[in-house]
Amino acid sequence: MLLIENHLDSFLGDAEDVTYCVAVQPHRFITTSADGCIRLYNTTTKEREWRKSYGDGINCASTDPSGLLLVIGFTTGSWNVLDLSSQDTVFEQNESTQPITAIQFAPNGVHLFVASKDLSATIYRMDSPQRFQRIARIGALSSFAISPDWDVDSQYVRANSTVGHIYHCEFKNV
Repeated sequence: MLLIENHLDSFLGDAEDVTYCVAVQPHRFITTSADGCIRLYNTTTKEREWRKSYGDGINCASTDPSGLLLVIGFTTGSWNVLDLSSQDTVFEQNESTQPITAIQFAPNGVHLFVASKDLSATIYRMDSPQRFQRIARIGALSSFAISPDWDVDSQYVRANSTVGHIYHCEFKNV
């Protein structure tokens, strides 16, 4: 059972083991799970449109502002970019030996925040869905970052930590 717009509705499909839920478009959303599955649901038909299995557990996910790309962070320390129209993986990155804990596109659709349990975070610039360039690395965090949030101009990102710290970073003209 999933809560949608303050209504308790049931959806046909898998609801077990959900680790993350991402809104994609007005009537569609995605869930990910520790068993490595991604599921796209339709809130109008209340049905699952498709399911894709990666095998590795998924900790976090984010869509780009257009809703065409989904970036997913794995328990293995890697992250992938999925083209939602074709369901194809268009980019793969091995970030760390530790699990990815947070991943978030900026509102401009160009910058991407990626954090892992190795107490670091990285900011990428997306040149195309198949090319991401590392533009900043933030290391020596006191605890791993979760819940990243960008400002509307995509110049500042903040993230909470698991011990209550708040991390702030500024990125201008990058």
